[in-house]
Amino acid sequence: MTKLPPRTCLDVVGDLLSAGASLNDCRAGQDAERCYEQAQLKMETSPPPWKACKVLIRGVRSAGSWKAYARLPRKDVIVLRSLHNSGRAKTDDAIMKFLCQLGDNGVVWNVLSFWRARLY
Repeated sequence: MTKLPPRTCLDVVGDLLSAGASLNDCRAGQDAERCYEQAQLKMETSPPPWKACKVLIRGVRSAGSWKAYARLPRKDVIVLRSLHNSGRAKTDDAIMKFLCQLGDNGVVWNVLSFWRARLY
């Protein structure tokens, strides 16, 4: 039987948020940031996954939802493509050059729909 790698708090928080967990009611009516602060107070030092959790929670909160947060990298590609095509940005990345040469945004969005970016 294959042993699964250990899951970090970042994996758990990311999975919960992607499944629709609320940032506003994590425990007893407290928001995610307050729950994070309480958990952090119980530890002497914050391990790197905990710091990454804070960044993830802030990112989802500022985007408004997990879905909006998940779309940000794709939107960045579209913006870079638009800037490149108008002559205001350059790229040396072969994949971005390919995407910039495509004629229609619909084609680019179709390509990006297959992109399984892990955001955490």
